[in-house]
Amino acid sequence: MTVTTPVFFAPIFKEKVWGGCNLYSRLAKKVSPEKKIGESWELSALPPDISRVESGPLAGTSLREIVASDRAAVLGAALSAADFPLLYKFIDAQDRLSIQVHPDDAQARVNGWGACGKTECWYIIAAEPDARVICGFKRAVDGKEVRERVRNGTLIEALNIFSIRAGDLIFVPAGTVHANQPGTFLYEVQQSSDTTLRLFDWDRNDPGRPLHIDESLRVLDMSAHDRHRIPAVVLDGAPGVERKLRIACRYFAIEELRFIRPAEIALEPRGSFRVMTVLDGSIDVSHDAGKDRIGKGRTALLPACLRTSVAAGEAGGHFLISWVPDLAHEIVDPLRRQGTPDGDIELLGGNALRNDLLPLLTG
Repeated sequence: MTVTTPVFFAPIFKEKVWGGCNLYSRLAKKVSPEKKIGESWELSALPPDISRVESGPLAGTSLREIVASDRAAVLGAALSAADFPLLYKFIDAQDRLSIQVHPDDAQARVNGWGACGKTECWYIIAAEPDARVICGFKRAVDGKEVRERVRNGTLIEALNIFSIRAGDLIFVPAGTVHANQPGTFLYEVQQSSDTTLRLFDWDRNDPGRPLHIDESLRVLDMSAHDRHRIPAVVLDGAPGVERKLRIACRYFAIEELRFIRPAEIALEPRGSFRVMTVLDGSIDVSHDAGKDRIGKGRTALLPACLRTSVAAGEAGGHFLISWVPDLAHEIVDPLRRQGTPDGDIELLGGNALRNDLLPLLTG
């Protein structure tokens, strides 16, 4: 099996108590508008929810099988991962999600929760005027205080809660307490893990959604900072195309591209695979083997061996493209060459205490 062109996978839909109908109404996903669909897993190698090719000669082939057929060609020779390392979702939060936390890589392995932790980020596609998210603490706390606040129902008073709007990028490193709130529709990029430790679930008393107080306290980052919302860095692009870098950490980097008039732009090859998700309009991707159209709400895997590709779109076309970055050579060096101040580069990595870019900028 040789994969040298973009690959499209069938989405995996998940009904949730907090879900809504945005996947149907905004992205025309083939789901019932009567069901509370909270998540659409666009690309996943996480059992049992493993993505499968939607159509064509490889229809039904799993993402894991594609990676196994030629790991270096699909993932990139520099990646050490044995399987696809990221998971991509749309999330429609029309009720409150549980207040939760995820472990980092070392914590996951030590506690038997899997091979990796769960660092994630959210690109806000749409938000109601009063939409907010929970991310981190207002001030530093300790385990005793957190446990007591969970017990007496005052945890919310210690949490950092802020308003969001379409286009925001929120970074949620492993260990960060967080929760989406009603009126939020987002795109999530995360490590390939589903380990979720709940601190509080709004008194739902659902036996299928247990709390994990002790486990959460073992992994919780109890510090406080104000770098949850990541400011974009404008990149050199092409005429008619706005191009921004939205986030960069060891696990993923995301670029945002928007066509302000009919135009085309070469998609820069990377050392890893790339994943492209169209948020508005449709984008034609030309490559050595032909051309593929990626419609609104669709996600395509561009294997690492696909070195030459060009994206073309009409005015209003809008997409995100992500990959596992070489932070020095694909983030820091090119940003410095285009004159971006080191302080702006650092902000792409979020929290100064857990910032993967900072050592490269100060070393």
